[in-house]
Amino acid sequence: MASIQLSVLIPTPRRTPRQRVLLCGAAVFGLLASVAVLPTVWNLLTLLHTLPHWDLLERMLAHSPMTAWLLMLAWGAAVPLCLLATLFGGLHWRGALLTVAALLLAVVWYMHMPALQQCSLLSGMGDACRLLQTVYPLSLGLAVAVYLFGLVVLLLSSLGLVSLAPADEDPLNRDRYHYGV
Repeated sequence: MASIQLSVLIPTPRRTPRQRVLLCGAAVFGLLASVAVLPTVWNLLTLLHTLPHWDLLERMLAHSPMTAWLLMLAWGAAVPLCLLATLFGGLHWRGALLTVAALLLAVVWYMHMPALQQCSLLSGMGDACRLLQTVYPLSLGLAVAVYLFGLVVLLLSSLGLVSLAPADEDPLNRDRYHYGV
């Protein structure tokens, strides 16, 4: 049985050891810098709650708060995943639009979802609430780390130190499968 190589499923450009070290350094920088930036992000999220709200959406999310909180985790995870797909998947402008759309959805959802502190008021949801209250800050911290990583990668790419997937290249590299033609 033939094994499937990961490079067939997720095509990536060849990187030199220097580029790999720079990408690892960018990842470490993103994680460390997110610790410093996270309090500012929490303040920004608190500020979002002071903006005007759509009553209909707020009532719909308050009707099933656990679903709203779980979907917020999904929307929050979609933004950094779209950003990484844009940077390394060769999506370029389509990926940028997808990232902005996911970001807008996550911000609007966050503004209107019930406060996570209300979770403890739900009967029988003690363990789930503690898990959510632990996962939310971790999720936000990882998302901020990915944003900062993306900014550093874009900076390194603009300086020509790291290569990203070219826009005109076939992402599936279909020519690879025409042997002897």
